[in-house]
Amino acid sequence: MRRSSNRLALAALVCLCACGHHKGATEAPKSSDAGPPPLVKRVSIAFEGQANGANVRVFLVATEESGKSTSYPLGDFPGPCTSIAADGADLVTFECKGDASTGTVRLHAVKEGQDVAAYRERFGSGGSADPMNRDEIGRYAMAVDAKIEAGK
Repeated sequence: MRRSSNRLALAALVCLCACGHHKGATEAPKSSDAGPPPLVKRVSIAFEGQANGANVRVFLVATEESGKSTSYPLGDFPGPCTSIAADGADLVTFECKGDASTGTVRLHAVKEGQDVAAYRERFGSGGSADPMNRDEIGRYAMAVDAKIEAGK
């Protein structure tokens, strides 16, 4: 009977040693360098263009109040391009005027929930804008609960 109790005690001791590992004082605690993400209260939206031959490479730019900017490429459009007065529910509107063969392209940035959606609208020379003729070309998530507004 004594042997079985010794075996039981030995088995219990082995289980305790295997289950719990106490870190010594020489081990440093692990920490994250990232820290909590900064709270973003405001995001400004704008369009920017870079000349690319006869076209303009257009980006949707989201700028946080800290100054951090993120550029989302939207594509190449016939140029020249300029910002125009916001159209309807748009945050910002960008118009690229091509020649008679390429027509005009308007880009619209619209706030939809906490996303900003970019839409493309095409019309020929002499044609007029038609809000029902828009294609979504991108959707971008913004910081949670940030106020999304038109940039300058």
